[in-house]
Amino acid sequence: MLGDIAVLAEAERAQILEVWPDAVAFRHELARRAVEGALPASVRMRHNARVLAELLAAEPVDLPRVVHHAVAAADDAVVVAHAPRAAEDAYRAGSHAEEIRFYEELCRTTSTS
Repeated sequence: MLGDIAVLAEAERAQILEVWPDAVAFRHELARRAVEGALPASVRMRHNARVLAELLAAEPVDLPRVVHHAVAAADDAVVVAHAPRAAEDAYRAGSHAEEIRFYEELCRTTSTS
């Protein structure tokens, strides 16, 4: 998605980001939240939509991440399509808090549509 990852070198040297061949992540959740919170909502939504498109094109589909980014991108159709299966997978894994979260997102999406 980034193209030239050299733009991440400074943040990696400052130990803000961790960079792997197939992923980039913030080292600390507070840093991620600070960066995300500094972005205008329209920019956050656009970035989440880009990540969502990549996740939907990947195999296997990572349902929890798909639902997370679909919610953040305000893509109701994707939430409706994938949240039920994500909830079922969470239930089978014994992660009932996650199951509830997926159903809550589904209910929020369908009640505003």
